[in-house]
Amino acid sequence: MNLTIPHPVMEKFDELLQLCDEHPLNIPVPEVARFLGMSPASLRCALEQGRCRFGFAWKANIPGNHAYKVPTLAFFLWCLPVNPFDIVQMQAMHEGREIRE
Repeated sequence: MNLTIPHPVMEKFDELLQLCDEHPLNIPVPEVARFLGMSPASLRCALEQGRCRFGFAWKANIPGNHAYKVPTLAFFLWCLPVNPFDIVQMQAMHEGREIRE
């Protein structure tokens, strides 16, 4: 059976790679929200409630204010919960390369 990855899925994968290249340590909340197709306010709320495994929030020094962090590696692995070696192979397939073992 030959499985073909749909073009929109590969476009989203490329978008994820670009996002990680642009923000190698932490991805700004508005960028993550845009990638997920949601508002930054909704994502901040989810982070405050601990509903996002890829990031977290904490109370800042000013009462009522929060700070947010989305580590790039955590977000990448949340988006693609696969073995990192499978990711390398998938990228090679997308680029038309062969992986030799």
